Amino acid sequence: MISMEFSFNFYKEVLNKLTEFLKPSFFQDYSEKGKLFLRHDVDIFAENVINMAKIENNCGIHSTFFFQPNNDFYNILSSKTVTIIDELSQMGHQIGLHIDSPFEESVEDLQSAIERLYDFYSKYIPLTNVISFHHPPQKVMNGFETGPFINVYGDKYFKQIRYFSDSKRREFADQLFSSFDQDKERSIQLLTHPFWWDHFSMNLWEAWERFLDVKKAGFKESLKEGFEPYRNFFDERFGK
Repeated sequence: MISMEFSFNFYKEVLNKLTEFLKPSFFQDYSEKGKLFLRHDVDIFAENVINMAKIENNCGIHSTFFFQPNNDFYNILSSKTVTIIDELSQMGHQIGLHIDSPFEESVEDLQSAIERLYDFYSKYIPLTNVISFHHPPQKVMNGFETGPFINVYGDKYFKQIRYFSDSKRREFADQLFSSFDQDKERSIQLLTHPFWWDHFSMNLWEAWERFLDVKKAGFKESLKEGFEPYRNFFDERFGK
C-alpha cells in the first residue's frame, strides 16, 4: 500500500512515474493510448497554482488550469488573479473555465451559458476552448457535447480512458499506480486541486490555517495599496 502525501515532492513522483510511458498532452490532442491529460480545478486557492505549475515545468510538463468565474474565494478578473493567469500562460500552460452548472438548467441553457461566459472572459484572459464543471450534474456526465468546446467529462476523457482525481481530498495513488502497473498504454486524465497540495503534506486544519494566513496577508496588502488610512495604520502599527 502506497503512503500518499499531498506534497509537491509526491506529486513530482506521480508525474515521473506516469511520464515514463505516457506523453503529457493538452485535451485537444486526444488519443485513447499513450497520453496523460493533467487538469487542475482551482476551487479555492488561486495563490497556490504557480507553485504547482513550476513543479510541472521543472518536469518539462504543461497542463490545464481551470478557474471559476463565480467564485467566493477569489475574483477571476482581479489584478492578482489575472497576473497569476498571465504567468501560467507565459509558462506554457492552458487556461480554461471551471463552470458551476445549476441542476435545473436544460442542456440548451447550459450550452448558451458556456458561450456567454467564454465570450465575456476571453476578452480579458487567454482562454482555451476546454471546459470543466464544478459539481457536475448528471447531464454533464452523460455524454454532454458543448459544440466548439471540449467537455473534460465527455465520454472520451471520462469513460474511454482512465480517470483519477483528488476530489474531496481522495487518496488516489494506490488505485492510480495499480492501474498503471497493469496497463501502461491506455491514456489517463488526472485531476488535482491546488488547495490540497503544498511543499509538505498538511492535514485539513493545517490547510485551513495556511489558507487564512495567505488571505489575511493579501487583504492587508490590498488595503495598504488602495486606502491611505490603512497604509498609514499598518505601517505605524506593524512597521513597513
